[in-house]
Amino acid sequence: MRLPLSGAKAQFGNLTGIDEAALAELDRSSPESLAELASRFGVVSPGELPVADFDRLCLAFHVRLHGDDIQGHAKCVTCGELITISFSADDYASRIESRLPPGVSSDGDWFHFDGEDLSFRVPTLEDLREAAGQSDPEAVLLRRCSRPAPLPEGARERIEQALEFIAPLAAGPIAGSCPRCGSEIDLLFDPYAFVLNEIGDRARFLFAELDLLASRYHWRQDEVLTLTAERRRAYVDAARRAGA
Repeated sequence: MRLPLSGAKAQFGNLTGIDEAALAELDRSSPESLAELASRFGVVSPGELPVADFDRLCLAFHVRLHGDDIQGHAKCVTCGELITISFSADDYASRIESRLPPGVSSDGDWFHFDGEDLSFRVPTLEDLREAAGQSDPEAVLLRRCSRPAPLPEGARERIEQALEFIAPLAAGPIAGSCPRCGSEIDLLFDPYAFVLNEIGDRARFLFAELDLLASRYHWRQDEVLTLTAERRRAYVDAARRAGA
């Protein structure tokens, strides 16, 4: 697939047990983890990937694994009912589609306010890594992703407003209602966190499957881990049917 903002190419291969184990151990609070995930999604230069494209990559990976339907779970604050909110990954992706605001043109990775000496670009995963741990990470991002320096008065606010069109935040609320009491529910959805949770759920069964296949077929751990997830689970199903 081609990512909409950067044009970068991503190609989802078949996950192996090695991939699942590595991805499940990622520190989701670390910017390096974003680049690692993008790399395993087939992005050649993950550090150069705009953050907005990374979010779309996560949505596409969910579709690759599970199809278009996304299900989120929440607890009603009014009556305590546990509810499930379902929505379409494609519909959500269209909600955060990039648009060029009036008075702004693009030249490769950079965007320019027409007739002004004021330019900016969408932060990349590498920008996030560089800004992490700094005393003022927002100032670091602004310095790396805008020009001239220093910015004229009011330029920061204008850039942030333009970015709301070009790279809308992917994490946001999903509206629903409680089937028991009818109260409105807002579920915060973050594509990155959601995909990592899905991968973690898959990896949770990995060691039990390793034990089962080693007992049934006497395979070594590395032989099992190099199988694709789909093939490994096919062997697991066969072993269970055989009563291993």
